[in-house]
Amino acid sequence: MSGEELKKKLNAKGYTTSIVATKLGKRGQDINQIFSKTADVKTGFLESLCTALNLDMNFFYGGTEYLPDEVTFHMREDKEKVPMSLFKEILAERDKYMIEINKKKPFISKVNDNI
Repeated sequence: MSGEELKKKLNAKGYTTSIVATKLGKRGQDINQIFSKTADVKTGFLESLCTALNLDMNFFYGGTEYLPDEVTFHMREDKEKVPMSLFKEILAERDKYMIEINKKKPFISKVNDNI
């Protein structure tokens, strides 16, 4: 992601250069330079933004090839595409189920801890 793309994403959420600079403890000039001159923003900088602005890394990658809005279930013959929000719901339900199973069978979690 370029600095210009990053600036657009942040501005769309209401984060101005001034706000970003203040939250990161940097000068506005330095942030403007990143926005205008960086061809490929480093992951470490994105991580700093996540911490400073209380964002999830998905904020930066949502809708891209790295975190698409849809996922394909390859287990199915028709390779049905479903919205990412539905996929997250499915995973959340699976996680709840696994927690309940582990409560009933504590041996499973003990075995997994030793692996």
